[in-house]
Amino acid sequence: MNSFYKALGISALAAAVALATGCESTTETASATGPISKANVKSGFIKGADVSTLKEMEDAGFVYYDAQGNAKDALTILKENGFNYIRLRLWNDPYDAKGNKYGGGTNDLATDIALAKRAKALGMKFLLDFHYSDFWTDPGKQFKPKAWAKLSYSDELKALRKYTSDTIKAFVKAGAAPDMVQLGNEIASGLLFPEGRSWNDNNDGKEFDRVSELLKAAYAGVEDSGLKPTVMLHIDKGSDLDRVKWWYGEIEKRGVPYDVAGFSHYPFWDKSTSELLQSIDYVKDNFNKPVIIAETSYAYTADNEDAMGNQGASAEETAHAGYPATVAGQAAYFKHILEATSAKDSCQGVFLWEPAWKTGEGITWSTAAGRDYLKQGLAEDVKVNQWSKKDLESIDTWGINGNNRENHAVFDKDGHVLESIIVFND
Repeated sequence: MNSFYKALGISALAAAVALATGCESTTETASATGPISKANVKSGFIKGADVSTLKEMEDAGFVYYDAQGNAKDALTILKENGFNYIRLRLWNDPYDAKGNKYGGGTNDLATDIALAKRAKALGMKFLLDFHYSDFWTDPGKQFKPKAWAKLSYSDELKALRKYTSDTIKAFVKAGAAPDMVQLGNEIASGLLFPEGRSWNDNNDGKEFDRVSELLKAAYAGVEDSGLKPTVMLHIDKGSDLDRVKWWYGEIEKRGVPYDVAGFSHYPFWDKSTSELLQSIDYVKDNFNKPVIIAETSYAYTADNEDAMGNQGASAEETAHAGYPATVAGQAAYFKHILEATSAKDSCQGVFLWEPAWKTGEGITWSTAAGRDYLKQGLAEDVKVNQWSKKDLESIDTWGINGNNRENHAVFDKDGHVLESIIVFND
């Protein structure tokens, strides 16, 4: 997800997007009334869930309940309701020098291996989302891990390749081999700033050459691991066809290897489903690649359960999406996106973003330590990217006191599974 600049919903980049798209409804709606029923999707279609914060939720004492009121592992509830894949983001070192956690799940290797093993034991598959950073990455933030900060570019390429290989080998050794790997998260603006920026205020014309070199090094690391997972390259705003043409076109020109394109699609911010389907067709017709919707979500309520304001449930946002922020509205969106994408032979599946992330003691987008790490990155990035200035000025308000997406989960404030999950049933 476009994490922190969307966490507030007010950064310069988000504001620019809002101005560009307007607030009119852009999503072809399905009925948000009547009984909720399962989506009609093709055999083998991925019905996935990003559950990166699950351990942190459990550590905070949050309990999940199935439709019969039985306390259960959230993964079991998801599995029993048709989910067949999980997605986990991975941060290199989400701790400061004193060992303070960065928050947002603090998804280090040990955390992800434990979650992946649980999913594998249930017969679910696993997408590993390499962020190649110590904390959140998105189009506005792609900051290097602390351990790589002073490496030369050539040594950075070597470190990236080795880290990718070593990490995959660690999952394999633990009995939790990833079925799919994502080389970077929402990388339209690049990865591993500043060398890996795809654009900046002082372009030298070689931006995509460096992005491609980094991605080729990461891909080589996958090959070095000996495993042969599906390899995804993921960008935000998959419904923006011009963005898709530009980014994947530059990558294809430089011969970057990958297996599947990954799109984020948030209907309360992004363009219409029909435009998303056009992008799926374009990638198939021009690059012969399938597509997976790597992130999507929708609100089941506008009510706020903590001190942090919600997203995706305002009158403007729901009007833009075309669905109410209700359980029925959430279910209608789920059914629409699943059926519309499944009808495309080149679309392989859809992942919900964080459907088990709620709120509780210590649950937050970012701790003070996490914000300090991002501050350092933004302070450097602002030298070449004017958009970072507002984020740098507002960063101390990010992630404080809760989660602004708890209203997008498929569980209510007390942990009971929502009826909208029926849409994912087999």
